[in-house]
Amino acid sequence: MIETLSPKKELEDLQADLREVQELLRRHRLVERLVERQEMPKHELVESLVHRRNVAELRAKLDSMHPADIAYVLESLPLEERLVVWNLVKAERDGEILLQASDAVRETLIRSMDLQELVAATEQLEADEIADLAPDLPEEVIHDVFQALPVEEREQLRAAMSYPEDAVGALMDFDVVSVREDTAIETVTRYLRRFDALPHHTDQIFVVDRDERLKGVLPLSKLIVSELEHNVGKVMVGDVVTLQSGDKAQDAAKAFERYDLVSAPVVDEQGKLVGRVTVDKVVDFIRSKSESELLTQAGLREEEDVFSSVWASVKNRWSWLAINLVTAFAKGARKKAARKGAGRLASERPYLGQRARSDRLLALSEGLARSGHDGGDDVEPCSFRDRRSADPAHHDSVRARPGARLLGPDHGHHRQRRVFHFPGFGDAIPGVTCACAKRPGRGVSLL
Repeated sequence: MIETLSPKKELEDLQADLREVQELLRRHRLVERLVERQEMPKHELVESLVHRRNVAELRAKLDSMHPADIAYVLESLPLEERLVVWNLVKAERDGEILLQASDAVRETLIRSMDLQELVAATEQLEADEIADLAPDLPEEVIHDVFQALPVEEREQLRAAMSYPEDAVGALMDFDVVSVREDTAIETVTRYLRRFDALPHHTDQIFVVDRDERLKGVLPLSKLIVSELEHNVGKVMVGDVVTLQSGDKAQDAAKAFERYDLVSAPVVDEQGKLVGRVTVDKVVDFIRSKSESELLTQAGLREEEDVFSSVWASVKNRWSWLAINLVTAFAKGARKKAARKGAGRLASERPYLGQRARSDRLLALSEGLARSGHDGGDDVEPCSFRDRRSADPAHHDSVRARPGARLLGPDHGHHRQRRVFHFPGFGDAIPGVTCACAKRPGRGVSLL
């Protein structure tokens, strides 16, 4: 199916279209309520005229929008308004819009259609597009559509439906243009002019032999500038990135990103050309995978409608909600245990602090007692300055004693006296002979 693309729209334009549609729906409901409340002659005629005018404005707006934009609007509306808009869309555009809509919205739209409408909408699509819709369509619709297809398209549809969703075959497009390598360039150009329009995202023509085995590709950029009398085999490119229908779609996406591809041929095990993969299908696959991961992190599912009831959301999210509840209870229990341990530690802190101070005082007293016993009165008289310069190691050891501060010598006696300051210890230390220094209240003098 050849799509007619509308001019490119920015996100702001899309939001403006959504607001316009919502405003038309609001006016439509408001006018209907006013007409129903008023009692006047020819009430039904007035109501019919107002309804027709509002419907005409809304339908004209929808006709000017791209199918993807209409799908976005439908996804942004509650169920009641969504069905009102859906009923105003032209029947020949139903298939394109169903392809663009999300799984949840697509299900609500399909449920509102009868079998004849679904068959008519599906018959307008290509085989690979029908395969995308097949999981959501009733079996009767698939059967009727399958019987209405030509034999070649039946085989294509059967092949497309046989691949898993994450395989290249599920992304494959059967609408390809191929030529033989012994064909003249002039013949190729005449052949292409027979098309009303080339398949979308056609950037190259595939070159095959008589057994449909892929030999190379002829880029359109080379086709335009080549001499008309040259054969395709002379100007084609033989080094081609090829995919197989059983390859992973994720690997195909990486190849498109690595080599900046617009399209890539798909071959079978014998090297025969069976289809192609285009960049739009790859982008759709990447977007769908990213959205699915984000919804999974939020505890949602892709088939869940954001406007569904609360009970339906709870049923879809019960496992995620249960995990969150268990995690919250476990976290609360850990916090409670941590607070209990912190309270027990705080209650024992005064006792631990008092014991630590007693241990330090005892160690300091024993150290001072040993120092006074070793030195005694045999310390050679000298000035404090001379002692510091003669024995710096001794001076450093004195200064390094915990809780002590060297104040300086006491020049009022004939022998050297070491003066220390012990804050808060008082004037007497058990086991240490001491005398008052010249500056009472500032420390104790060890004799």
